[in-house]
Amino acid sequence: MKKILMSAVACALLSGSAYAGGKGVVETEVVVIDIPEVEKVYDDSFYTLGLKVGTLGVGIDASMALNHNFSVRANVNGLNYTRTLNDIIDSTSISEDFNTYGGNADATIDFLTAGILIDYFPFDESDFRLTAGVYYNNNSFKLKGNSTAEINVGTKVYDAAQAGSVTGDITFENKVSPYIGWGWGNRNDESGWSWSLDFGVLYQGLPKVAGDIALTGATIDELNAAGAVINTVTSGQINDELDAEIIKTNNDIENADYANYLKFWPVVTIGITYSF
Repeated sequence: MKKILMSAVACALLSGSAYAGGKGVVETEVVVIDIPEVEKVYDDSFYTLGLKVGTLGVGIDASMALNHNFSVRANVNGLNYTRTLNDIIDSTSISEDFNTYGGNADATIDFLTAGILIDYFPFDESDFRLTAGVYYNNNSFKLKGNSTAEINVGTKVYDAAQAGSVTGDITFENKVSPYIGWGWGNRNDESGWSWSLDFGVLYQGLPKVAGDIALTGATIDELNAAGAVINTVTSGQINDELDAEIIKTNNDIENADYANYLKFWPVVTIGITYSF
């Protein structure tokens, strides 16, 4: 009898039942656990590819989401454009003392940059982002003057046949250039087509001028012997004048009132993107 009573009590405790009023009715309690619905906070889209155009040239973007608020982005940009300036009336100058007269000049934009960027999206329901990163900066400007009359380098004037052509290359101090900016797009949380917009600044350092004189046709000695010169020179004298003028030009750039502004390259780009 004792065993039967203890078994009945154990069953009642384990089942969570209650004895009701001595009427022999056993009521079993039902425990309901409310499991809240888990909201999906991130879509299946993690990658974005894009094409863009702007002050760095034409570029390709590729980005990957790290989480809902951060993405890493890589891009490559480039541009090569040459325009010939014909029939120069006064001069085409690399500086005020480095001119070609009465000829033409080829002006070339030669841009190449590659960057690694981190995008931060501070607002959950917006594509607005803040961006920071670094670029490899191989941007340059080139000017080649071909005179039909004479070339002025520093303190001397040379016959066009003596000097041939004068070239000037403008590059920038920082091959590794920090970048900071802001924009919209590349959030990677919805698949499909979208757009992107960037505004920022690339810290490139001061521009630097380098130059060269390429002799064409007869040698300096042959021209001197023929008397077809404005002043009797050697190739070494021409190059010395050119080197001195390049140093002067770079010093002028460093000491200019606007020198600090030249250290920064404005970045504005617009593009289309596809996320998947």
